Amino acid sequence: MLHGSQRAVGIIALVFFWSGAASAPAASIASSTHFTVLAPNQRLADTVVQRAETLHLRIGAAWLGRTLPATRTTLPRATTTIYLEIDEERSFARTLVDAPEGGHLVWLVGSQEAITGHLLEHELAHVVLASRFGDSMPIWANEGIASRYDNQRRKIIRQQKLAGFVTMDSWPHLDRLLVGEIRQQWQYAAAVSLTDYLVERGGRTKFIQFVADSTDNIDTALAAHYGIRSLSQLQHQWQQAVREQVSGQQRPTVIATAREAAAPRYVR
Repeated sequence: MLHGSQRAVGIIALVFFWSGAASAPAASIASSTHFTVLAPNQRLADTVVQRAETLHLRIGAAWLGRTLPATRTTLPRATTTIYLEIDEERSFARTLVDAPEGGHLVWLVGSQEAITGHLLEHELAHVVLASRFGDSMPIWANEGIASRYDNQRRKIIRQQKLAGFVTMDSWPHLDRLLVGEIRQQWQYAAAVSLTDYLVERGGRTKFIQFVADSTDNIDTALAAHYGIRSLSQLQHQWQQAVREQVSGQQRPTVIATAREAAAPRYVR
């Protein structure tokens, strides 16, 4: 998902990417209530537009408790447009929220399995969350939810990063994680883990409300929704939960790569 200065870059990249720079530009279109899909062939376009509607309903019900439109705007072109390119060598996915045309833009590059599977699910989670928050949702929580829909390979990488935090006893600063960009794998690992921890404590509805309230004062929101007095207390409790999780896994592939997976900025 694109935020801040990335939005302008994203618009430029999208225009460039789909104005002929792509090796296999979209040639077929499929439309539904909430989505317009441009794909290299009609079969893929039809498949993705149907799957997008299904995911929109499923993810919306799971996290927001009700179905919401795929965009907050009411302009004539206010649908989410999804651009697809099949490429067996690359994997790329981005969502631009509230584009100038009035809707959201999603573009996916990868194998057909990836763009109809985990890449689409991850980006559709961003689209669903944008129907509630627009582009104002804290990045850590946005990625923390969307990354739950990633494939198993990415989930294993994140488990390795968590094992690194434990093995080195070196942890991301939550006060930085919760206000910064999410770009590195260790940041994704921490964001997803923290999301999981809070969801397990109080469920998805409470988590969404906490995220909405946290933009005003995170300590107040933590106390109101979870009975946690401060961000420093959350840091301590989350670290303990990760230690217990990693200890319970005892997976050789996790432990073997733990040392190289440690985060670059630490708090002990």
